[in-house]
Amino acid sequence: MIRHINRCADCALFIGKRIGSKTGVALSRVLCTALFALTYTAATAQSAPSGPNSNYLEQLKGEELRDAYLGQTLDLVYNNVGFAGIAHHTETHNADGTTDYDEGGMTLDGEWTLTGPPGFEDRICYRYAELDPNRKHCFWIFREGKCLYGYSAAWFPSVKAIRPELWRVKGANREDGPSCDIFVS
Repeated sequence: MIRHINRCADCALFIGKRIGSKTGVALSRVLCTALFALTYTAATAQSAPSGPNSNYLEQLKGEELRDAYLGQTLDLVYNNVGFAGIAHHTETHNADGTTDYDEGGMTLDGEWTLTGPPGFEDRICYRYAELDPNRKHCFWIFREGKCLYGYSAAWFPSVKAIRPELWRVKGANREDGPSCDIFVS
């Protein structure tokens, strides 16, 4: 970043000398700095993870959480990459507590459960015996419209600590069609 600022100063000096006045140097510094700021802001905005609008984000619990997953196939995307190094995947949540996971042709048989006080379950947990039979992957689930956002319970031990832009996985029920920007992350 310092190198870019120095380039801005060099650019301003070059343009200012061409114009031939101190005012020209000052004006060109302002223009070069503004150009750098716009370029830097655009570049960092493209690399930042998109998050839900926290004004519309609601946590799913109990029956609402169960209904969002029970018997449903979800099209999902990780905020980075998944088990097979791919971000996009699907997962079917069977009524018997098993899952069918598919990530770019890598399939896994898993298990899903809801945890928390009975009737007020507030996390969904997954276990994939083929990967690590003793490890559960648990998520707080929030909804914005028809889009579901999963926040890792390992990253956020308390639901109150969650930052909306730090979702781990997001997706939507396949039956709802493209109701979530799962292919733009």
